[in-house]
Amino acid sequence: MAKAVTIATFNDFGLKINQKFEALDAGIEVKLIKIETDISKKFKAYEKRDSELEVQNDQLREQFERLDKKHRKNNLIIHDFIKNKVEVDISEKDIRDSFKQGTGDNGSLLVELSSFRQKSDIIKNAFKLKGTGIFISPDLSPRDRQYQSTLVNHLKKVRAEGKTAQLRGNNLVIERKKNLYFGTRA
Repeated sequence: MAKAVTIATFNDFGLKINQKFEALDAGIEVKLIKIETDISKKFKAYEKRDSELEVQNDQLREQFERLDKKHRKNNLIIHDFIKNKVEVDISEKDIRDSFKQGTGDNGSLLVELSSFRQKSDIIKNAFKLKGTGIFISPDLSPRDRQYQSTLVNHLKKVRAEGKTAQLRGNNLVIERKKNLYFGTRA
């Protein structure tokens, strides 16, 4: 014979099911907290590693720039170079290497000299080529080229205001007073 289900039996059954669900819910909550903690720890470890890699990347970038500048130290770029038009009083042994940039007869010539002194002498005498359409400039890194460009733009603005100004290395001299431009160069 079937057992009669009373309201009290039904309530007891409901309480037991409710207790089992609460126990399962508490177990799931404990597991979720553990998973969240594990994820948080791993995330912090990845954040720390990311920071370390960023520092290492910055150091490598600075080291590359130093090496790049050292490599360019003895280099010149002769712009709008036309064959047989430039006469420089140096021998072939003074030139380590040269590279033509651009196409046709017109273009730039990158010259690597054997000493910085030779480069300095040529840069000092570059003004003698004024009006010939030939320009000699140091071989700069892209970052330094951008900084020089910013300085030249600032120089033009100052001259447009009627002031006397000139560039001396990486300095802008306005009205005979040295003015450092703290733009894009670090």
